[in-house]
Amino acid sequence: IRQTWTLPGIAGLILSLAMAVDANVLIYERLREEKGKEGSLGFALKKAYQRAFTTIFDSNLTTVIPAFILLVPGLATEEVKGFAIVMIIGLGISMFTAVVVTRMIFETGIKMGWIKELRMFHLFEKPNFDWMKFARFAFVSTAILATAGIIAFISRGDEKYDIEFVGGTQVELALKPEKEKTSVGIEDVRRKADEALGGAV
Repeated sequence: IRQTWTLPGIAGLILSLAMAVDANVLIYERLREEKGKEGSLGFALKKAYQRAFTTIFDSNLTTVIPAFILLVPGLATEEVKGFAIVMIIGLGISMFTAVVVTRMIFETGIKMGWIKELRMFHLFEKPNFDWMKFARFAFVSTAILATAGIIAFISRGDEKYDIEFVGGTQVELALKPEKEKTSVGIEDVRRKADEALGGAV
């Protein structure tokens, strides 16, 4: 699409790769569960992709909605919008490759006889953990942390927004002190900044 790579864009690419890994982990975990049941490997593969699709779609949807919000005119700078665009493109590609391309590779391998058995590492053969006994603690601690985060966010005022959200240009000016001086006076700094960048600094 003939666009320039930026640091926010690279961050969006890395996050897209992480989401792609997450989608494949979900599929493989489902495949591990289905493989232990009765039926052929092809049937287990079909059930694994069917059951993992809802979770993959949900995780991608909840990530792509904020990316579209960042594209609202006037909400963010071009750098942040670049991050959002890369995220949207990356999630679309990773979703397609996770649920279509990898399945096509597996099914082709099974059909051609290249894949006859999938051996997967089992740390726990039949895990049986009662995670719900931690539910009350999890809900309370999450509510406390979320409330504290909202209070901290609101109390900081406009200081919390960096240049990516407020706009403008940030320039770092390095000045060497004159001979026999240990530092540059603030008036000299203002004068040099005005000379270099104009009076609007």
